[in-house]
Amino acid sequence: VPRKKIEDFVVNIEGTKKRTRQYKENLFGLEYNTLDITNNGLADYTPLNKVPDYHFFVMGDNRDNSLDSRFLKEIGYIPRDKIFHKIDRVLFSLNNARFIEFWKWPKELRYDRFLKEIN
Repeated sequence: VPRKKIEDFVVNIEGTKKRTRQYKENLFGLEYNTLDITNNGLADYTPLNKVPDYHFFVMGDNRDNSLDSRFLKEIGYIPRDKIFHKIDRVLFSLNNARFIEFWKWPKELRYDRFLKEIN
């Protein structure tokens, strides 16, 4: 996927700014921002595969922290009948906390992303 380096993605974690490389990718005429934490990560170079008919290859935008179709044994290709809706909004967003770590939410909520439309 062709990509171009853009301004780093910056989060403020307990008063410390953390920077992550960010890229703009273009796939089939659509642009996406993606994050890349490490060079030559575990899933950076996956073999060329043919996606079976009526299946989808899915990939997360935080490439070094996404368990997705690149991991064929764990996730693999998603059958079309298992996809129920197209996501069109970010409902809830956290900087550096897991959803279940609700005690971290006050510092980690990203209000600017709540209900943000996804193209």
